[in-house]
Amino acid sequence: MRKIVSNQISPNLFLSDWFYAGWKTLLGKQCAKENFEQFFRTKNFFLCNTARSALWKICELAEIPKNKKIGIPAFICAVVATPFLDQSYEIEWIDTNENGLICPKDLAKKIKNLGAVVVPHIFGQPANIQAIKTLCTPQNILVIEDCAHHFNPKEPIIADVRIASFGREKVYSCVSGGAVFWQEESRIAAKLKNLTLKKSSQKWERQHWMQIFWYGLALPWWNWGGKIIPHIAKKLNWLPLAVSKNEKNGTFEHPLTQMGTKQKWVLWRQFSQSKIKTIHNQIIAQEWKKLLSQFFPSENIIIPDDCFRVILKCDHQTQQKIITTAQKHKYYLRDWDGQPIAPAGTNLQALNYEQKNCPKAEKFSQSYVTFPTNLRTSKKQVQNFKKVLVQIY
Repeated sequence: MRKIVSNQISPNLFLSDWFYAGWKTLLGKQCAKENFEQFFRTKNFFLCNTARSALWKICELAEIPKNKKIGIPAFICAVVATPFLDQSYEIEWIDTNENGLICPKDLAKKIKNLGAVVVPHIFGQPANIQAIKTLCTPQNILVIEDCAHHFNPKEPIIADVRIASFGREKVYSCVSGGAVFWQEESRIAAKLKNLTLKKSSQKWERQHWMQIFWYGLALPWWNWGGKIIPHIAKKLNWLPLAVSKNEKNGTFEHPLTQMGTKQKWVLWRQFSQSKIKTIHNQIIAQEWKKLLSQFFPSENIIIPDDCFRVILKCDHQTQQKIITTAQKHKYYLRDWDGQPIAPAGTNLQALNYEQKNCPKAEKFSQSYVTFPTNLRTSKKQVQNFKKVLVQIY
């Protein structure tokens, strides 16, 4: 079998997850909220279909004045902006630091016109939420922590609201899902607590559950024709897209609903195996560090505490050499597609982003490579990557 290494192509889920969720659902079992309360260490949360849908509802409940803008760092997925654009808010794009994290100094320059700010962690690197909250609280600006790339329930909630994404390549995954958490002191706590969500459609739940099946069949044989399986599934509209063409053009598409029963079971299984996952991530991250240190200065190698990714800082030419050469050896390392607002094909004009508006974010998008630490990546595969680096250097 010719297995691939990737951050993006169904890195977290296996056929066993598909069988587990299907069997639990077939037996008529519901995944109890108490299970999640224990893992999240709070009762102040709800699970939903997508994190972007949760953003839309948070924006509505917060009743942000229409003359205010929404601050979003320019190194971000386009779908973070669409919920606000859909409600006729203008985006104020905030620059990042040299590692892709929101820059408090640039935020301070643009803060007067803001009604809310989204603060994402990037590739496992935690943003300085406390610094952002200190800036925003006197201005009555809603702070939304985005935990798509770094989710640790043990960490206290400092922001007004915390969202988590459980999409395909996130820290924990159920293909599509999200969660919203809040403090009792949050100005929208009462509204969030009393929120009632509609059920997701059976089609939504089935499609996202079946994605695990299609990729579970395809990935072990990806380079021996296995990739044809998800290709056919997409053509037949059996496989949902992570980001649709409409979303790339600034359109919001997914109203807020409950997380599907099968998605809950998949997510719960991920949480139940979190210790195994964490240990594996740490082992693989150290293996990448050992290898990369033979070719690059150690200060250019970033390993976040959760080891979600290993990040190599480099120039654009090196980035492209590594990505293109690696792909020839079945290592798919493209992550974020080389532009600040991803994915590739995003209509920046529709998102009101002008090139050179956030130069550090644009530079970062072309000056790093991320290396996977997920359960599909083995020590041997990391060690074999040396032939790619030798070929380049």
